[in-house]
Amino acid sequence: LIACSSSLGPEAGETDDGPPGAGPGPTELRFTDPVAGAYLPAGSQRITGSGRHLAEVLVDGEAAALRDGMFGVDRELRPGLNTFSATGTDADGAAYADTASVLAGEFRAPEGVIADAVQVHVSAAALSGLGAVVGKMFDPAVLDAELQAQNPVMDTPEAEVNLGTLTFGTPVVELVPRAGVLDVTVLLPDFQLPIDARIRDALPFGIDLEIGVDIECDQVRLQLPLQLEARNGELAVHVGRMNAQLSEFDLDTGILELIDWLFVDDDDLAVMIEDALAQMGPEIDGMIQEMLGELDLEMETGLMEKQVTIAPRFDQVFVSPDGVSLSLGMALDVAGAQGSGPGHLTAPPAPPSMGPDVRVQLADDFLNRALYELWAGGALDMELPLGAEEAAILLLFGGSGTGTLKMTSALPPVWVEEAGVGRMQLGEVALTVETPGGQYGDVVELVMALDAKADLAVSAEEAGVVLTDGRVTMRLAGASVGNELLAEKLPGLATE
Repeated sequence: LIACSSSLGPEAGETDDGPPGAGPGPTELRFTDPVAGAYLPAGSQRITGSGRHLAEVLVDGEAAALRDGMFGVDRELRPGLNTFSATGTDADGAAYADTASVLAGEFRAPEGVIADAVQVHVSAAALSGLGAVVGKMFDPAVLDAELQAQNPVMDTPEAEVNLGTLTFGTPVVELVPRAGVLDVTVLLPDFQLPIDARIRDALPFGIDLEIGVDIECDQVRLQLPLQLEARNGELAVHVGRMNAQLSEFDLDTGILELIDWLFVDDDDLAVMIEDALAQMGPEIDGMIQEMLGELDLEMETGLMEKQVTIAPRFDQVFVSPDGVSLSLGMALDVAGAQGSGPGHLTAPPAPPSMGPDVRVQLADDFLNRALYELWAGGALDMELPLGAEEAAILLLFGGSGTGTLKMTSALPPVWVEEAGVGRMQLGEVALTVETPGGQYGDVVELVMALDAKADLAVSAEEAGVVLTDGRVTMRLAGASVGNELLAEKLPGLATE
């Protein structure tokens, strides 16, 4: 399929001094090498075929040299689907046509993990919108438990001081990326911490004085650096040394000022609380690890009416002043997939896309793996009854009343990028339309190729592809070969 002998067709630019299409056999126009449905490397390829008894053959509008009933042209195969269209006329002016599609490029068996299948970049500006998510980790109950572990914060012959239940308002979180570290600043407004103080022998007859007081501050400011890395396919987050600051910290006035002066200075107590909060790094680290440990990224979704299982893994994590970049590998499985051929079309990963928001890129490699497995699982093999609701389809193929549409594809669909635009390509798709008593006979058989602009549509429930700007080519097949009435309709049918 890859190397063609020069005897199969004339070289480009040669002429034939003898009568066209010498040799026995009926008049025909047919691609012979490479055969339709072949897998080939990208690059230069000699395309040959039979042009027996034809006076002229055009391939994709370019005149092909004819010799001894064979034609040939040179083509540069692009990665993806390559479809050739040939037209010819005989000495009487009768027209003939044929098409053939092949896949070109490098191919890989559909197994294992596709590295860098999904790349996500969250810009520095977009990170600010994630503050509310991070803020949920700062639960007063969790912080309170850490402070309660410090009780009693003072226990001397003169006094015992215990901390009460901590409360604060809704946290405000800022996320600022820098080289290798994501700095997190948490502001806890309306910070209040009750204190129960027992002053021993403060009253006559050795009676203790018990006093309750609220520690108040406008806000507590926590600063903690997060280090992110991909480890064994999982996202690992490490919390560095925290820093805590209490703003406008104070005790109540009145008699408590005396207690403040005699037993514990409010500034010393503020430093004590700041130190206790700063020691919470390991606690928060553990909370994050527990949350990540419960995170199950494996998902099942419906795609082209097939059940698809996708299992992501973290390949790389980068933090820079521009934001956070994640690269995920993907394992993919389609139930019942049994493919043929050398595998799916491969492509090098595109450079990460960065911008002022969140960017998500799906690698062409991953998309082609998914398309191949869907095809191997029979997603493109269908049989659709045609009735009154499908009257337009029946009419398109010359039928009426009822019928059946059957479709199979000899090649997997592929996804390619052209000038930054994704395109879906399908080749050698066999269409069989049963049209009893139809204008073109009881059965219409065609082979189709499609090249269309493609947009991914993804929701929480399912994913799909929206096709527009389609370019369709068709040829007659099976029982429809030689159907002159259908052949005249074919160019219009492809556009409809």
